[in-house]
Amino acid sequence: MERFQEKGEHRKLRAFQAYGSRFLTDENGRLILNFASNDYLGLSELNKEVLVKSQPSSRLLAGNTQKHLDLEHLLSDYLNRPASLTYPSGYTANMGVLSCLPERGDLILMDRLSHASLLDGARLSGAKIERFHHQDMNHLESLLKRHQTSHRVIWVVSEGLFSMDGDLCPIQDLIELKSKYGALLLIDEAHSMGLYGKSGRGWADDQNCLDQVDILTFNLSKAFALQGGVVSGSQQLITSLIRHSRQQIYTTATPLSHLELLPERLESLKSADSQRKKLQSLCESLSKLLKRNGPWSPILPFHLDGAHQALDIAEELWKQKIYCPAILPPTVQPNTSRLRISLNATLSSEDLDTLSKSLGLT
Repeated sequence: MERFQEKGEHRKLRAFQAYGSRFLTDENGRLILNFASNDYLGLSELNKEVLVKSQPSSRLLAGNTQKHLDLEHLLSDYLNRPASLTYPSGYTANMGVLSCLPERGDLILMDRLSHASLLDGARLSGAKIERFHHQDMNHLESLLKRHQTSHRVIWVVSEGLFSMDGDLCPIQDLIELKSKYGALLLIDEAHSMGLYGKSGRGWADDQNCLDQVDILTFNLSKAFALQGGVVSGSQQLITSLIRHSRQQIYTTATPLSHLELLPERLESLKSADSQRKKLQSLCESLSKLLKRNGPWSPILPFHLDGAHQALDIAEELWKQKIYCPAILPPTVQPNTSRLRISLNATLSSEDLDTLSKSLGLT
């Protein structure tokens, strides 16, 4: 049994009495400042009384309702995309696309730091996978040039906002390269949807190229503060997923209680300019202290010298009523252990000062 402890032995589940965007309540009733939430706009504070009403069937059997279809149309209209399809989670949405659409004889070129759900889906596809150096467009182009005539279809895959490093992809460069070499582009906007672009339509919209992204995936569990994953693209794409995606066919439908909140939550997200502005200000303030350049991001890694230091500092912060978890290999690359600081709009500048002083930044 020792081999089951070789990787990820640092991981453990913390128990909380209650969750809040700004504060968690631990097992002893202490209020803990929450710097680990992906509820970027604080929308989970709405509708806390919701009870989960599950559809006890897959959608292809008896789990599909008109409500599912109506809400998928609503999301498509919001993004100005032809069609959308919901999955039970963002993880299953990414797996559902990449395990279903690429085939043996295809090539998937994926940013090396893309989320595990994208890599896991790609591995199930039967297509060849090559991972280009993180954000390295020269490396990506060299792979496209080398393989453009030897594979039936080439798929380029990247996150919009990378979940561990917090940097944003050079999406206009990706668009240029995929167009030049006739590839298809998938962008996972899990962490960027709701934060950037007009009415929070994401990083691709912010960069005026949403209509040029072939496949867009995101989830409803971050800025939307609900549950579920979404794939958006052409009607042909969505029809193919309905017919062939195992993660869609062989799983229970997304609970309606969450989807029923989507119209209200979407309106809250679209009108959340003040929250986005506040979040941007918090992110820029902390980025300055961390000497981090580039576009603002709610995810800010605090790099440390090794796993033990990261664990020790995270534990010390916990004692100070601050939750900021350590992220270690294999989740991140070797020798890149860090604290993953995740900011949201319910935090205050005073909360940021508390964290900054505890980390010795001020």
